[in-house]
This record gives sequence, structure tokens and C-alpha cells, in this order.
Amino acid sequence: MDTAKKTANYGAALKSPILASRERMGTFEELLHDRIAQRAFQFFEQGGRVDGEDLAHWFRAETEVLNLKPEIRDSKDSVMVIARVPDAVPQDVEICVGEHEAIIHATAERRVEATDIAGLQSDREELLVLAQWPWEVDPATASVSLKDAVLTLVAQKTSSALPTTARQ
Repeated sequence: MDTAKKTANYGAALKSPILASRERMGTFEELLHDRIAQRAFQFFEQGGRVDGEDLAHWFRAETEVLNLKPEIRDSKDSVMVIARVPDAVPQDVEICVGEHEAIIHATAERRVEATDIAGLQSDREELLVLAQWPWEVDPATASVSLKDAVLTLVAQKTSSALPTTARQ
């Protein structure tokens, strides 16, 4: 392949988020669980380490960690997920799609003003978005795009999820 084609392909690859393999779902689920557990423990410590509040701390942490809510649209044969991923660039967004959910993992660069003479500093923030739907989709049909901080994921429903009239 000549250099011009390689450059064109590389440029195209950087314009799309990474659609991760199904094997990464466990990694994403573990990351999500760990993030919620860490935040719940912080609430436990802030509350004076009083026993008996673990579920309240967990649900509060879950709400905080999963504060970015995606929009889920259903059509006759597909599911569409629309999620805002502010300040993320395509190569820093990774999505894993399962039959009933998708986990979006993104790192975004935030510019913060420094209080010292250094001026602006850059800080990386990790975003996790969980999208769940009641219909079964085929993860192999998933496609994803990112434009103006809006991620769009589309996956085709499996034949068992389609209405009987659509299967015939």
C-alpha cells in the first residue's frame, strides 16, 4: 500500500471511536464496578465510617458515576444510542456492545485555569456511560460515530427481538 493510502486510512481511523471486542466487556464492567465501589467507600469515610449505610452509599455512588444518561431510540429493526461525551476525541473513546447493553469509556481533556503563574493546565477526565435496552441486538452489527461531542451507536436487533411480522 502506498504512503498516500496509508495516510488516508490512518486519518479515517482517527475519526471514529473504537468499537471494542466483546472480550473487553468484562474489563469495562470491572472498571465500572471499581469506580462505583471507590466512590461508595469515600461516602462511607465521609459519613464517619458508620455501618449500615452501604446500600445508600452504593446507590449514591452509582448515580454519581453514571451521571451521563444516554438516549435510547428503538426502531422496528435496530436500537440507537445517543450519548454526549464532552471534550472527547474519537481515538480516546472505546465502546463495548453486548446483547442488552453498551458501555462507553472515554477520556477527555479538560482545560483548567491554574492558580499559579503557569497559566492553563490540562487535566484528563474519565467518562463511563452505561446504556441498557430490553431488546436483544447482534453486537457484530454495531456501528458507531462521534460528531460534535455526540456519540451515536446503532445495532441491529436479532431475529428473536423483532416483531413476528418483521421476521416473516
